[in-house]
Amino acid sequence: MSTEENKAVVRRFYEVVWGRGDIDSVDELFAPDFVNHDPGPHPADRAGFKEYVAWARKASQYRPAVEDLIAEGDKVVARLTGRGRLRRRLLGVTLVDREFSQPGIVIWRIAGGKIAERWARWG
Repeated sequence: MSTEENKAVVRRFYEVVWGRGDIDSVDELFAPDFVNHDPGPHPADRAGFKEYVAWARKASQYRPAVEDLIAEGDKVVARLTGRGRLRRRLLGVTLVDREFSQPGIVIWRIAGGKIAERWARWG
């Protein structure tokens, strides 16, 4: 695939999964053996990534804005600004309720038109 086609796969991921909240599209866009090298508390596979997206959308109303997409070979680098509203409640008391904005870099590897790997750094 060309670098433009690889960028289109990543762009579609951000538009459909994060933008529209269609988390099930991960099954279409990601390779079955996908590996997330920055999984946090979630499993590093495709199912774990779906858990992560659902958690982030619910916990903070998180939405990434793509600032740049740069591609070379089978890699696509996304420069992002993640925005959301962090809300935490405990026993009916609001402990945190604030908007946030956080820059990040995500590297995606594309194989056969599917997202095969992900590396991310935030802050």
